Amino acid sequence: MRELEQFFVSVVSPNQFHLAGGEKLRVPNAPPPELVTAIRYQQSGQLPEAEQRFRQFLQTHPESIEAWGSLGNILQEQGRLEEAESAARESLVMMEKLLGSEHPEIRAVRTEHVRILSALGRNSEAEAEMRRLVAWVRQSS
Repeated sequence: MRELEQFFVSVVSPNQFHLAGGEKLRVPNAPPPELVTAIRYQQSGQLPEAEQRFRQFLQTHPESIEAWGSLGNILQEQGRLEEAESAARESLVMMEKLLGSEHPEIRAVRTEHVRILSALGRNSEAEAEMRRLVAWVRQSS
């Protein structure tokens, strides 16, 4: 995190930064700094801090597919499968709304959701999800 603090003197808005040299850098569609911070904590293995940061971010950005997915991954790594399933489901629902249920990126999220459901012993739900996934794969080939 220190490198970012040295590079960016201040964040003007979620996608505009003042650089150390005084110039402004505008990054279109850059993720909000709060999300970047949460991701950095996750990447460095500081899972409790990352979880806290993702939860804070989701309070003001509940539509963030990336934040829901990352929170689900963190919870899964910590063995908190019920909470991980809820976050994965939220991510999946939002992705389907945004991209449509047939979008290729949904396959990975659905597969992860099946794994979590199976680990929880919710086999009938896992099987239903897996059948949807297999049917989609067959249709697309």
